Amino acid sequence: MAAAAPVNRLPAEVLSEIFILLKSTIDAEMPPYGAQFLDLTLGRVCSQWRDVAYRLTPALWKELKIDINQCSDANGCAFVQEWLARVGQKDINSN
Repeated sequence: MAAAAPVNRLPAEVLSEIFILLKSTIDAEMPPYGAQFLDLTLGRVCSQWRDVAYRLTPALWKELKIDINQCSDANGCAFVQEWLARVGQKDINSN
């Protein structure tokens, strides 16, 4: 039934652009951290969204805003490691 949903018929490139627009809108309306976790959340909706968010939309992973004090436990470090793995060889903006 989920395959029949209109959003699942969108080309990956269109879905990628929607993700980028969503992130920029949330970043603008919810400073200072904005859409910090949106990237990971989008990738957990379904396998198509995960592929688009993780593989086809590198702009989602370009900026990382973290409080270094939140990285003192294993979960915080795992989050940063996952983020850096997604960025790969791309340019990063960190604050």
